[in-house]
Amino acid sequence: MTHFLPALLWRPSPNFSSRSGTRVDLIVLHDCEGGYEGSIRWFEASRSKVSAHYVVREDGDEATQMVDLADNAWHACALNRRSIGVEMSGFASRGFEAPLLATTARLFAYLCHHLQIPVRHARAGVGPGIASHCDLGAAGGGHQDPSDDPIFMERFVGMVDDEHRKGHFPDVWDPHNPQKRCLLSPDHHSTPLVIPTTPAVHTISGLQQALKILGYRVAVDGDYGPETRQAVISFQMHSGIVADGIAGAQTEAKLTSELSNRRRSDAHPAQL
Repeated sequence: MTHFLPALLWRPSPNFSSRSGTRVDLIVLHDCEGGYEGSIRWFEASRSKVSAHYVVREDGDEATQMVDLADNAWHACALNRRSIGVEMSGFASRGFEAPLLATTARLFAYLCHHLQIPVRHARAGVGPGIASHCDLGAAGGGHQDPSDDPIFMERFVGMVDDEHRKGHFPDVWDPHNPQKRCLLSPDHHSTPLVIPTTPAVHTISGLQQALKILGYRVAVDGDYGPETRQAVISFQMHSGIVADGIAGAQTEAKLTSELSNRRRSDAHPAQL
């Protein structure tokens, strides 16, 4: 069997809010109780007051991202700030086909890998890991999706663990839209900017230079705009610190450490 992440589209939902500095440590599995296109349209409607980060098509060959990972999707009530919501298209009463489950498990494994979330069943949403909407009880809105059978989630978490062990994840899984760059890791395919001295990361231009050296897509223009904020969030997620888009002391320290590691690696390349 070929293991892959599906084609990813971007259709933004207006239904989201700020995480206010809360670190993501939980991924929640839902099902749409509806079809793929209809569910996306519902999440696109402001009147619905609901959303998810990802919706996966019934055949597992395509997914749509609707909320940036740095923001809350409105999918799990009290647990929104610390979680990512993933919706499988279809109906619990009809079951879910193997390709859909396999793709969704791969997606969860990818997120666990990049966001440093342990592959474990976080029952009732206690501790970091993976939960179903049903697991969350009243705190998650009192839903029963995608199944109220405890064996279902044990099997699904086992599938995620299998995919996680296989590894070989892409550095970045981007929506197919030139205006949307959902960075979780540096772009290792770009040519790094070589600067002879360590940038002063406490300044905006120095921060941008440091991010660019590490492979993030950002212009060095001295303007802390949306592109720079997104690059900071991506770096924070990759580094396992609070992804708030604010380049505070912890972020600056992590950047300085990463730059030092990069320079040592460049100065002393591994001998094959």
